[in-house]
Amino acid sequence: MRDTRQVFRHPIGGFERSLRSAYDRLMRSLGLVPYIAHAQGAKFRVDTTDLIDRELAINAIWEAPQLEDFASLCVSRKVDYFLDIGANAGVYSVLLAKKNLGGEIIAFEPDPGNRARLVANIAANGLQDRIRVIADAVGDKDGEVTLMEAGIHNRGESWIARGEGLPQTDAHLTILRQAFSVDRGDPLGLYFGATSGELFGSFDDGQTWSTIAKNLPPIHSVQSSFI
Repeated sequence: MRDTRQVFRHPIGGFERSLRSAYDRLMRSLGLVPYIAHAQGAKFRVDTTDLIDRELAINAIWEAPQLEDFASLCVSRKVDYFLDIGANAGVYSVLLAKKNLGGEIIAFEPDPGNRARLVANIAANGLQDRIRVIADAVGDKDGEVTLMEAGIHNRGESWIARGEGLPQTDAHLTILRQAFSVDRGDPLGLYFGATSGELFGSFDDGQTWSTIAKNLPPIHSVQSSFI
């Protein structure tokens, strides 16, 4: 039977949350960002512009239900390896390691910015010998892809560029807001037009693209229907 006792301390009380919020405001007003925030007995280097860092700094945890599920599994059975795929800043790896759970922890993080945060958080907790970092993505086949870095407000939202079939060089296209459309197909069809008169489409959820038409008048709006 799985151990259902709570491993992590959450939710925190309102008074503690207010103190943590006040401390964050102070550090930001002094320009001392990033700073070290304490959460669940661990240290994290945070900049609360980022969603995950803000949750760690203010609420002292991130994705509590999922963390508890993993911790419960690690408590109830022998776990030799914990593979943190897309480790981001290392919340799962660091917190499980601090609880001495998860066996050998291997954190995969291909994004250089996130990996730097991951390595910094591992070092802040003295876990270099407990967590191994691999600078690769994980997929179902070998290959290379282009990883697009996420914005500062949620650095976990990196994505894989899907540009096969689109112009790759000397393409200076203007796409208006209303010149993008999707249908209700399965897989989903996506379509967009450029003011230079090209119409592009994808019939496999955006995995690949093709040119549907060229030399049209400037395209200001695209609509699609599923028949």
